[in-house]
Amino acid sequence: MAGGGAQLLERGDELALIDSSLLAAQAGRGAMTLVEGPPGIGKTELLAAAVRRARESKMLVVSARAGELERSYPYAVVRQLFEGVVGDADLVTRERLLAGAAVHAGRVIDPRAEAASTPIDASAVLHGLYWLTANLAADCPLAVVIDDLHWSDPASVSWLVYLARRIEGLAIALIVGTRPGEPGASEGLLDSLRATDGLALVCPAPLSQAGVDGLARTVLGRAVAPAFTQACHAVTGGNPFYVAELLRALREDRVEGTAADTRVIEGLTPRAVVDATLARLGRLPPAARTVAEAAALLVPNAELRWTAALTGLDVDVVAEAVDSLLRLGLLGSVGPVRFAHPILRSAVEAEISPARRGRLHLRAARILAAAEMPVDTVAAHLMQTPPIGEPWIAAALVQAARRASGRGAPGGAVAYLERGLAERPGSDERRELLLELGKAESQIHSPSAASHLREALALATEPEEIAGIALWLGQALFHTGSLDEAFEMLSGVIDRADRRGGDPMLELEAYQLSIASAAGKLVETARRAASLGARTPGSSGVAGAVAATLALRDVCSGVPRERVRVRLERAVAAIEHGGAESSPHLSDRTAPALVLIWIDELDRALALQTQLLTVAARMGRLQTFEIFSAQRGFARHRRGDLANAAADVEPILTGTSHSNNGLAVLIATIAQVRLLIDDGRPDVAEQQARSAEVPRGFTHGFMTALLRHGQGAAQLAQGRFGDAAATLTEVGDLCEADGIRSPAAFPWRSDLALALARTDRHAEAIELAREEVRLAERCDVDRARGVALRALGLVQGGQSGLEHLARAVQALERSPARLESGWANYELGAALRRANRRRDARVPLDRALDIGLACGARLLRQRCADELKALGARARKVMLSGAESLTASERRVCALAADGLKNAEIAQALFVTLKTVETHLRSSYRKLDITSRGELPAILGREDG
Repeated sequence: MAGGGAQLLERGDELALIDSSLLAAQAGRGAMTLVEGPPGIGKTELLAAAVRRARESKMLVVSARAGELERSYPYAVVRQLFEGVVGDADLVTRERLLAGAAVHAGRVIDPRAEAASTPIDASAVLHGLYWLTANLAADCPLAVVIDDLHWSDPASVSWLVYLARRIEGLAIALIVGTRPGEPGASEGLLDSLRATDGLALVCPAPLSQAGVDGLARTVLGRAVAPAFTQACHAVTGGNPFYVAELLRALREDRVEGTAADTRVIEGLTPRAVVDATLARLGRLPPAARTVAEAAALLVPNAELRWTAALTGLDVDVVAEAVDSLLRLGLLGSVGPVRFAHPILRSAVEAEISPARRGRLHLRAARILAAAEMPVDTVAAHLMQTPPIGEPWIAAALVQAARRASGRGAPGGAVAYLERGLAERPGSDERRELLLELGKAESQIHSPSAASHLREALALATEPEEIAGIALWLGQALFHTGSLDEAFEMLSGVIDRADRRGGDPMLELEAYQLSIASAAGKLVETARRAASLGARTPGSSGVAGAVAATLALRDVCSGVPRERVRVRLERAVAAIEHGGAESSPHLSDRTAPALVLIWIDELDRALALQTQLLTVAARMGRLQTFEIFSAQRGFARHRRGDLANAAADVEPILTGTSHSNNGLAVLIATIAQVRLLIDDGRPDVAEQQARSAEVPRGFTHGFMTALLRHGQGAAQLAQGRFGDAAATLTEVGDLCEADGIRSPAAFPWRSDLALALARTDRHAEAIELAREEVRLAERCDVDRARGVALRALGLVQGGQSGLEHLARAVQALERSPARLESGWANYELGAALRRANRRRDARVPLDRALDIGLACGARLLRQRCADELKALGARARKVMLSGAESLTASERRVCALAADGLKNAEIAQALFVTLKTVETHLRSSYRKLDITSRGELPAILGREDG
């Protein structure tokens, strides 16, 4: 590759690394190069060379340069990169570029798109921008070049980190320039970028004396004395910018570069070099300095018309001044005006007093607002002004904040709103500001959200307004683990509500009840639940949410299955008819699927969860996607579909998504503990349950009970009956304290009875088992009935025990819970063998082994093999082959490929890279001995039963 000029002296190694990155992208291997160094070291020249070389190689190039004024402007750098390439595209191309998950990128960069009227997830925008970049690279190798990243807005840096972690396998060269330790930079995000695997770090070194000599010959147009070169190098430290500026100043003063001229240089400093440039500016007409100052404040919008308006000068006078500044070397380009180097812009700005600088920014904001420029542009100037108490400023900042939230940048919204509060708005305006600030902070999980929402709530007077703010406050407290505080706050608001002329509190009451189970407060809200159910009309917008909440309460308390199902229909119908996208609360969507699992309607639960997963993927909501995926893993385990259950939960537990989703991890852990037990690793399962981190506020609710129940089951499988009894007793205490009575949700009595029976506490064991059977009959769920009968049969023993075990097998044959059916058959067969009914034992043991093989349940298979061996039967050899040989991630990818999704669609649906999908499919084809995805449906369908 060709390229290079006077400013690229001694940069051969650096250019070679940049070339390597470009070549890797052209070969379809994503690469990232970070050019890092102090001001003036030559980063910009290297990036300019990268742009030239990429274009010479016929790559598509998108480039941007961050600016100090745009730090508060969300996605400013991203818009520089993509606004032109998307905006200039024809309709067909634009639709293709913004297809699939990339549609969310349109909110940020498509000039035809407006920001959403309601906040959207930042993860959706990051995911969308990633796929826009991937779509561009699919057409032509892409070079993404960004200068001065240290001045970038945090939202753009977040996207860059997201892209860098997923760049492998894409035809993209990511080349970025930044300064280390720059004040105000997003250092945490930049550190994450520096830690990217495979990153090539380029740190340009100062010029040697030979390099300074070469540059001096170029600028002065003649050979210079070695002593002169040495003096220039000593003063500037070899920094290319300072060397060039010093030489230009010396050329202006007609210095020739002789040994005698060293006295002119001695004693100078790098700052003095810049001061010399500013001194030359002082020799120009006064208008030139005024224009330079205005341009320094307006960059990157320093067009002649705005510069003229800010200075009060005629446009022709401004144009003449700009020409003078270009000749001086202070400016590098016009239309809009850009300085030759950021150091020069900063130096000019630093000459303006802080008070005058603030006044100029305020004037610029007024000019741009009057011209109806985008509110983001106006807000960027307002962020640089001192508070003056003008109402229009707070209103403009609220508008900019809503626009930022609507583009998936709540962090930017927070900055605008905090500045708006400094204007000391009136009570109504302050309430609006506080509400918007609290909402934005909630999206980034800021601990300040609750305090701002509390103040907004205190200022609210209208019932609908009070309900809306309290709902946001409740959600903010919930997501920080302050469940008790959220519950009490909601109770207070609801109790004080004036319900005359309507009831805007219905949604608030529904939300409070939805968190009651997680907070361990089912008992104390029973009366309120009954009242709410009676007051909620079937056609109201919150009817589905209320129905979901009440159905969850019913199933936990042991209400008969049919009554639960009738209650649930309204909630499920709301989701199945589009509520999955519009429902404002996660609990409205997670509760119905959980209830379906607990009443044994597993196929419907799985269909609902798959629909929710599809919607979450389409909307780019990674954290929501993970919660639904973890919950589906829980349902698949209940169904005995262990391989696909592992495929749902393992990616969450390995942390590859970087989402730090504590609730999803907890749900996935609950499922994983059970999977490990069934895989014959109960010791590992127990350790995982013990080490699991329960999010703050969830320690008294049913989620913790589920986790501890898994721990007790793991101890039981290890034969540690005393420990199991202690753990399961704690589970029972948690459930009883919260009014959870149903064995459909928590069959803890059955497991505790088995543990007690092995610790010589037979009377207690039988009493518990009988109580479990009674409760199971009441709730009328076949899985609960079968599990309870199996426990009673085992602890009672004898002929009566055999009869209970036979009834357990019959009940579980009616249930979709295949694995429980396998265990019931196994226990019946083992009991028959112990009763010396060896011929009768063979049938249920063979059936149990078949189920163990079909489900991939290693522990059940081993137990069956041991029993059959005791009968004298030949053990079947189990070979790991076919779909069973696939890893969890491979199986997940193959399942979607079997459904007809293309590789890019699979990657978008699973929040993984295209390279990951391709790798998993290649590995899977090899294991399955197939050559195409067309053969997958038959294999997966056959082996999943």
